[in-house]
Amino acid sequence: MATSKKTMEQSPPSTNPTPKRLCAGIDLKQAFVQMLLNDESLQSAVADVVQKNDNPITVAAEKIVDVMFDSLLKHLCDQVELLESRTIKLEQKTLDLERYNRSFNLRFYGFEERGTNDNIEKRVSEFLTKNLEIKIHHPVIENCHRVDVKRAGKLRLIIVRFHLRPFRQLILTSLTKLKGQELGIIVIEDLTKQMLNLYYKTRDGLDDTEKQKVVTRQGRVYIRNADKSLTLVKDH
Repeated sequence: MATSKKTMEQSPPSTNPTPKRLCAGIDLKQAFVQMLLNDESLQSAVADVVQKNDNPITVAAEKIVDVMFDSLLKHLCDQVELLESRTIKLEQKTLDLERYNRSFNLRFYGFEERGTNDNIEKRVSEFLTKNLEIKIHHPVIENCHRVDVKRAGKLRLIIVRFHLRPFRQLILTSLTKLKGQELGIIVIEDLTKQMLNLYYKTRDGLDDTEKQKVVTRQGRVYIRNADKSLTLVKDH
């Protein structure tokens, strides 16, 4: 699996539409005004009720509301649909930005913890040069840290952010050199929370012998087919 990740573990706040958010963008008073200004048939209908109704104002008011109800409902539905569309686009843009930001990162699993003075940046660099045989002539790591609270018997993953995405990609393409070394170290892309959940969900739906078919490319989840082509897994 390959992944890109940002040094921060926080996911962007949810932008899913809610009634409160949607209604906050609709001015009901202005909606009434615009309908009366722009709909000549509605103007005539309301005027007709006002001029011809001889009943008490409560009856006239009810008739006016009846006349305007369908137009108002359609207007509100159109506004809600527009706001939902804008919200979905904004959410997708936010996810795309997060995916791009994480495309500078990689996750490293299996590095033994060596106390408070553990220089994980140096150890990762040595792993790249020794085990992946990558030549490093200048600083390549922008930031490097472990994730989560330390627990006995559990190795915390390391997230590394690189200065350049091409160098990160070089690491991913060099992982085949780990075959046979039996280090217990795994390097993957740093997926968004949504894609990471999809990755594990897809793997969980397969037999143990099939799980290796689930791979990631550029922050997305794929199934590797028998002919080595990739099929995108969509999050429904």
